[in-house]
Amino acid sequence: MTQIIGIAFGGTLAVLLILIWHRSIQKLPLARFFLLTNILLIIFAAGLITRSGHEFIKLGWLPSLSATLYNLNPIVSDISQMGTVLRSLIGYTASPVLIETIVYLAYLGLATFFFEIRSGKSAQTRHAREEIT
Repeated sequence: MTQIIGIAFGGTLAVLLILIWHRSIQKLPLARFFLLTNILLIIFAAGLITRSGHEFIKLGWLPSLSATLYNLNPIVSDISQMGTVLRSLIGYTASPVLIETIVYLAYLGLATFFFEIRSGKSAQTRHAREEIT
């Protein structure tokens, strides 16, 4: 009997959550949503590339170009919970070397540049379509 009550309660709750989610997503401006996800993906990818650069330094394939650039260990350590989350999401390193910082900033710059070019072209295309109709 308790299983049937649990199934009914879970099913009802799932349907209610789906209805609430569906109504709230209809009000979501899709252009702003996808802009935000694009920005988050660019930052996430920059972290992945920085981690790759770090691994190339460990292999000796890239020079580190100097010792540690700065040290944020007293604020947010690499081994703390927050440091681990930041490292997973954005490639955070408490004490990066120069090449890691160059790789991170170069990728962010290039990705932002190409993202802006793409956004500009799509805006021009939209504007041209609006003039035609």
